[in-house]
Formats: sequence, C-alpha cells, structure tokens
Amino acid sequence: MKRITIILLMLASNFAMAQNLRIITYNIRLNIASDGIITSELNDSRSISKKAPYGPVGTFNSFKFDAPMKDRIDYVFVSNQIEVKRYAVLTDSRDQRYPSDHQPVIVNLELKSGKKK
Repeated sequence: MKRITIILLMLASNFAMAQNLRIITYNIRLNIASDGIITSELNDSRSISKKAPYGPVGTFNSFKFDAPMKDRIDYVFVSNQIEVKRYAVLTDSRDQRYPSDHQPVIVNLELKSGKKK
C-alpha cells in the first residue's frame, strides 16, 4: 500500500523586516520582484484571491489616521492545497483612531478538493 502525505500550510505574520531580509518575493516599498524564500513554496493570499482584494494594499498605519497606508508588512501565505476565496485589509476606526498600528488582514480560505474538473 502506497502512503501519501499531504502537508497543508498557512503562514501569517508581521514581516516588518522582510524588505531588509529579502524573505518575501516583493520588496515592500518598491513593490518589485526580488529573491523569494517563502514564496518559492507558498502563495501570497492577496495575489491569489478569487475575489479582488478589499481595502488598501498597505497594512501599517503608524497610528496616523490621515497618512496613506503604503507599507505592506502583514501577510498570509498558503500552500497550493488551500484556495483563497477572499482577502481584505480592514480600516475600521473609532474617533479617527486605530486600535493598532497594523490593520487587520482577513482571509477566507477553503481546502481544495482532490477532484479534477
């Protein structure tokens, strides 16, 4: 009997140092391709979302309500067996104040079926 092992993986983190360590495929500030360690095995959930991503590209706000959010430092990476239905960066605030210096990243994930279409 042949034994098959499938590894499902989701990696979510604040990759604040990613642009200096070249961990991810995109240079955060310049948004250009570079050497990727994580993305050689995993997929960026924002780029493979079935629905168009919701909210800003940036996830870091520095507690500044009126400043543009251009720095993306929070990511969710998934293995090939996981489908990303939706990706969103939420920008809710109260009295023009954010509860964190990072915006929440929400993903709707689904395990892909083994059936071919």
